[in-house]
Amino acid sequence: MAEHFESHKKGGENLTVLGYMEWDPRIKLTPFRKYIANYHLAYPRIKDENNVEFGFFYTGNISAYKSFLIKGGFFDETFPYAAYEDTEFSYRLHKMGMKMILNKKAFAYHNHPIDFKSYQKTVINRGESAVVLVQKVPVLKRKASYKETKNPFRYFFKKTILNDFSVPVLVNIICFLDKLMVPLPNIFYSKIMDYHRVKGIKQANEK
Repeated sequence: MAEHFESHKKGGENLTVLGYMEWDPRIKLTPFRKYIANYHLAYPRIKDENNVEFGFFYTGNISAYKSFLIKGGFFDETFPYAAYEDTEFSYRLHKMGMKMILNKKAFAYHNHPIDFKSYQKTVINRGESAVVLVQKVPVLKRKASYKETKNPFRYFFKKTILNDFSVPVLVNIICFLDKLMVPLPNIFYSKIMDYHRVKGIKQANEK
């Protein structure tokens, strides 16, 4: 709290202070959790710590003036899940002139144990919420986009490997290996997660 307070002394009402988070040391750091940390807490991707892009609005460790948040209108509760409502709110604040900085000394632990299997439902929910996000913020259309390969061989291979019958088996295998602390190439995690993300997007578009 003290570091957040000190940072706010140097800025105006539109200043937002992003703190730094790492996994709680009490949580066993499996290969998948190492992978997902880089996906969710992508601090290395921040180009300028004094001018952080609105997409890094990590609500687990962030602070802003109450008056500024009230002007922004708070979170949009029409999102179906706890996914991308922070991005949409951050975009609104950004349009209002939000200046976000990173203070690595404002440190906190992220205590949210997850495994690969349970996370797939989260990814489906994120896919559905991404459609809602794009409806509200069209410039972020990439969040709800996906490509279908036109190559017949790749299409056949993809449908053979990634389908409703094979994916649950692959998820169980990856979970088993994760418990044994066996790391896999990132593509194994990303391809299955993207399969579920697209599934969520398609479900939302069919409603």
